[in-house]
Formats: sequence, C-alpha cells, structure tokens
Amino acid sequence: MKKIEELVAKIGYNTAKKTVNSASAWHSHQVKEPAAARASLLKEASK
Repeated sequence: MKKIEELVAKIGYNTAKKTVNSASAWHSHQVKEPAAARASLLKEASK
C-alpha cells in the first residue's frame, strides 16, 4: 500500500514540476522570476 502511495506522490510531483517548468519557461520572456520564487513553487508542488 505504501509503495503505491509513494508512486502516486512521485508521479504527482513530476507532473507538477513539469507544469511549473513549462509555466516558468512560458513566462520567462515576459517576467524574469527570481530563483527563490521558483524554488518555493517547486517546494509547494512537492508537498
């Protein structure tokens, strides 16, 4: 049971990370985000 939960969490984290990365890439030509803001987004996504 725990293994399944870990797998789901990992997939969710990777999906969120991809979303954040593509959103950041999309925004980067308009807004230069500070690295700290991006790191906090990734931290939120991994919860």
